[in-house]
Amino acid sequence: MNYGTPGSDYGKGGYYDQRNSNRNSPSKGGYYQDKVMEGMNTMNSALRNFQLGATSVSEDEVQINGILKGLKSKLAEIDNYIAQREDEKAGVIEDINVLTQRLKALAKSIAKKKSLYESYDKIINDSENALGKITDSTKTLLQVVKKENGSLNKLTYSAKK
Repeated sequence: MNYGTPGSDYGKGGYYDQRNSNRNSPSKGGYYQDKVMEGMNTMNSALRNFQLGATSVSEDEVQINGILKGLKSKLAEIDNYIAQREDEKAGVIEDINVLTQRLKALAKSIAKKKSLYESYDKIINDSENALGKITDSTKTLLQVVKKENGSLNKLTYSAKK
């Protein structure tokens, strides 16, 4: 992942925007930002020395090239760090997607089991109600049969006499 040079990603959420938006946040890449700022301060110091004429032009060029090399090295470190975090972010997103699918599957399974539970509960209640009615009818029938049997027995005894 390359966050490019100034202008290529400037204003597009690239390295330069992230650096500026997190400038006051020590928890977001503060170490690398500090190192870049340190390199820039060193470069500013070298430029001041150049303006004062303290060194020759070739020495200044060597110094500037060294500073630029250091800045590019820090930029590469930051780019590597960002790439690692982007990979970690992608992994977390993938984990979230897997867990979301698992959650949907569990919800669907629970809904099916609840429907099955309600069907069994209805069958049991209907069966118990029907059994209660059968029991009541059986008791009524038994009472009728006993009564009729008693009446028949009285007729049988009265016919024998």
